Amino acid sequence: MRFAQLLRRFGPDTQLSAAPTYRLTIIGSSSAMQRVKSPLYQHLRLLGVSVSGAQSSMLHEDQHPYTALTIHGTAQRGLSLNRLAKEIGQKEGIRRVHLDS
Repeated sequence: MRFAQLLRRFGPDTQLSAAPTYRLTIIGSSSAMQRVKSPLYQHLRLLGVSVSGAQSSMLHEDQHPYTALTIHGTAQRGLSLNRLAKEIGQKEGIRRVHLDS
């Protein structure tokens, strides 16, 4: 019984649950979001980010339609996510990027 408890304590599931959670929200034109979406997911995968869900919705601000993409997940390296958010924010057609951790 103690051996099983030890395995649970140091097993791979513990490492995933101990990873900090984050929410990355990107708001931009629909065309810009289409250009950013695929490379974004590839980059997240390379960073070792585990995406637990994503939600896309339409917004209307200043009489213009925008798409909001919100990604939820866990990451081992938050600093890399900050850099990624900065890069995305500089892309043409992206209006706003917000990272919550």
